Amino acid sequence: MSARDNISRVTSLLEQAGYQELTQPIIIGGIPFEAAAILAKDKWLELITVIDTVLDADAVALRGRIEGLARALDLVESRRALTVILVGPRPSQTLDSELKQVARVLSVPAGAEAAESALTDALAVLLPLDLSSGSDEAVTSWSDVQARLRGKYADEEIEPIFEAVTHGEAQVRSALRETLVEPFETR
Repeated sequence: MSARDNISRVTSLLEQAGYQELTQPIIIGGIPFEAAAILAKDKWLELITVIDTVLDADAVALRGRIEGLARALDLVESRRALTVILVGPRPSQTLDSELKQVARVLSVPAGAEAAESALTDALAVLLPLDLSSGSDEAVTSWSDVQARLRGKYADEEIEPIFEAVTHGEAQVRSALRETLVEPFETR
């Protein structure tokens, strides 16, 4: 599997989630930037840069490009968060730490040995949640959802959360706090 195939797998998955690949080079603050792929999503404040770590093996140059892109976004007062997806061999721990100071960094395994599920797991924070229950049955009401959840999470400790849902957000917050936070505060 070629380097371009690995990038295509990543961009294809992100495009299925609604991201669009941008024409390169992108110009930010008058400075051109290029990468294996650059994506964004309408109305989402995120810019995704996909880097092939085989082709961009020079850690110093890679760090400089990513830091420059992050600075350019800051200078134009962009509200977009920067996410860097590294496809291929993992970078050194030093480079990874340096990049994480200016961007969210996701590492994706490359090659034919990387299963589709591994790719989806690596990019999960960028993808929509799959709330399907695994069955073909359609959920038609809150009572159906509640019945399924009670069947899955039968526990008297979470019952107050189910009851609070019908009383509004403030009640849910209170029930969640009582169930999930307060037991740990008393330790």
